[in-house]
Amino acid sequence: MVKKGIIFAAFVADHISPPVISGWREHKKEVAVMLLTVERVDVWAVDLDDRPGALDEKLAGLAQAGVNIEFIIARRRGEGSNKAVVFLTPLVGEKQESAGKALGFAIAQGLRSLRVSGPDEPGKAHMVLRALGAEGINLRGVSAATIGREFVMHLAFDSDTDAAKAEQRLARPL
Repeated sequence: MVKKGIIFAAFVADHISPPVISGWREHKKEVAVMLLTVERVDVWAVDLDDRPGALDEKLAGLAQAGVNIEFIIARRRGEGSNKAVVFLTPLVGEKQESAGKALGFAIAQGLRSLRVSGPDEPGKAHMVLRALGAEGINLRGVSAATIGREFVMHLAFDSDTDAAKAEQRLARPL
């Protein structure tokens, strides 16, 4: 399931201009509107052997089904483990989902995810995470990257309730 929404978030900065009349200062606010896109995304996961070529075998099967992976994290299960885990998104449509299931992928249970993207600027992750923390929303995990002038964050939550709260919070000005 992918639920998309475009969110306009306003960032307000107070500025004091030079005196207009002796003893007076004009006070004005500048509002910059920033476009954020917030999408609920299903994260698919699979365990695999920790050996050379194991991840490629899974990805080759997905590529044959026409999957265009937007996000992937692969890591060893733990020190000394001979298992790894892969998380990726999206698998869209019956053909891609069937291919993923045939390769052992399943929607990660207990993991709810939002994909947040928009124009990048210094401190963007801080602004998003501060807004969520102020609402008492706990994150299970965060992954983020900047590509060109755009940022993408994948926010993971333990419950649908937390994901819905985060989605609602990100609909308001940061």
